[in-house]
Amino acid sequence: MEYGKKVFVGIILSSLFIFLVVPSFAVKAQTSVSCDPDALKPASKGQRGANVKNLQACLIEAGYDIPAGPTGYYGPQTVSAVLEFYKDNDMQDGINLKGNRIGPKGIAALKDALSQVSEEPSEEPGEEPSTTTPSTGSQQQQPSVDQIVAAVIAALRAQGLLQQQPTSTGVTGTTGEEGILTVDTNPTPASGQQFREGETLTWLGVRFRAQDSDIRVKSFKVTWPSTNNVAPQRVVVKFEIVDEQGNVLKTIPASDFTQEISGNLDSYYYVTGLDYVVPKNTYKALYIKAYAVSTFPSGLPTSFNLQVSEVRGRDNAGIDRFPAGTASRTVTPQSTVATSARFDVSKSVSSPVENNVVGDYVTGRANNVRLLDVELLARNDRVRLMQLVVNISGSATASVVYLKDDAGNTIDSAAPSGGTATFTNVLGQNIWVERDQTKKLSIYADFTGVTTSEVTSTVSVASLQRQNSLGDTGSQSVSGVSGDLMHIFTEAPVFAKGSTFDVSITRDQNNSTTTANATLYVNVTARGSNIKISSTSVFTLAWERNNTTTVVTTSVAATEVKDQSGNTVAQDTNGYYNIPVNQTYTFVLQNQQIFTGAPRVRVKVNGITWRNSANSDITSGSSSSATETWVGRDLKTNWSN
Repeated sequence: MEYGKKVFVGIILSSLFIFLVVPSFAVKAQTSVSCDPDALKPASKGQRGANVKNLQACLIEAGYDIPAGPTGYYGPQTVSAVLEFYKDNDMQDGINLKGNRIGPKGIAALKDALSQVSEEPSEEPGEEPSTTTPSTGSQQQQPSVDQIVAAVIAALRAQGLLQQQPTSTGVTGTTGEEGILTVDTNPTPASGQQFREGETLTWLGVRFRAQDSDIRVKSFKVTWPSTNNVAPQRVVVKFEIVDEQGNVLKTIPASDFTQEISGNLDSYYYVTGLDYVVPKNTYKALYIKAYAVSTFPSGLPTSFNLQVSEVRGRDNAGIDRFPAGTASRTVTPQSTVATSARFDVSKSVSSPVENNVVGDYVTGRANNVRLLDVELLARNDRVRLMQLVVNISGSATASVVYLKDDAGNTIDSAAPSGGTATFTNVLGQNIWVERDQTKKLSIYADFTGVTTSEVTSTVSVASLQRQNSLGDTGSQSVSGVSGDLMHIFTEAPVFAKGSTFDVSITRDQNNSTTTANATLYVNVTARGSNIKISSTSVFTLAWERNNTTTVVTTSVAATEVKDQSGNTVAQDTNGYYNIPVNQTYTFVLQNQQIFTGAPRVRVKVNGITWRNSANSDITSGSSSSATETWVGRDLKTNWSN
């Protein structure tokens, strides 16, 4: 064998001598590879494979010189050919000016060039070849010495007599920094997380450290060990490779894992096509997120493991680095979580805020008063509501309490006993809430014995009973879910924000002083009877700051009052603004406060004093039990800047 190689080398060297001394002998690198334009795909410097080989064959067919022929390696010769092709086609798009990549536009242009080559007329059969030498670019070019040497080197490599030398990814003739890449398990996420059916889990963090050079992570192997005792697609729908900003770099269907046919029979997947930059002398991580199937098979092990190994990175010198480090994490499968099913109960943002409620003067009833909106969030399973218990308190007498859905339909009703109302007929309504979904319910009440004097009421959720998808039932107590206090009368004003309700601030140059100016439009609607509001300082404002719990209170009078048509309203001879029943007046309040420093501020209307028709002593101006002070409602501005 060795003798045959020597003979072959001798033939090659003799041929080289002939090429050098006979300049008219035409040399062309021979290859059996043909160009397939339809199979052309983008490629980059440093890549290998059939796609690169086809690209090289097509470039040669289009008239661009690659002396070594279609080797399947995107090296300097291919870079030069691509660069010339881009220049000839006037494709000056910056990235490709160096020939390091041919993208989709370049591929389209190459296909077009190949189609034009195939349409050029050929000599008729039997026609004598031309003996004259054309003076144009179609003339047969004599090979240069470099071309002859390249052809001989290609032939030697094809026979295994000369090894392919690694090529730098940088510009020929330059060198970059060599670096070191290390790999280990990122501290987060921690090991032992619970992996539940139908849920998503960030399973494994892979930490990379680049030393002495930037490192570009190109690929790695994800392994699903056979010790997991189940194929990955039985418990995982897909994996995602996610960067530190949460961007998904690659999605891997679990069914795409390949099982080894010998050895330990692990399943694996090679993640390729990455270009994840780890800056010099820093750490960066990639994360593997897993999406669980909706139902796990039976007989699962106590834990699953996931591993990353065989990392390949490239430093600034173009050298591939293969660190020995691995990363792995275990999780604990939870095949069912129905046994821990529950409702998270919370007060809805749509729940009514504290305000006056006006009943019927003749009957002394206030019916269908909405007291609280609650939200039931199903956790760990689909959950069914079976019973709900609420506590109702205050000086008002509630005759009936109602449970309604978010469309206002009554689900159940109950008469309070000892301040407690129990909705026991909920089961028949078959109220299921799917896992991680929310159901909103509302609590209403009818009140009796309402007069011109104030009575109050509030309601809170005490407990509930629920059922999971397996039919298991359970009870849970509820705390901290209460409605706002409602003030109930047969005659009273109702308050709301007007068209303007804000606070503006200015600060001095050194931010040592903040001047706050509030402009508040308060709409007051008379219900049940005419309502009187004094023209003196009956509006209490409470100023709050974000850097202290101290509240600054002040009383102000309206600077202007307008009726619902926008006309200015004057006070009567006794100093009152008289609001006719069922009409709305707008009271304009203005106030300025100066604070030290640069706090954010807001202001709310914390109290309004008013009188109803039961006050028969208005003329004398003496106090009366019919004079009420409204406190603690939700008339407040947003925080300033």
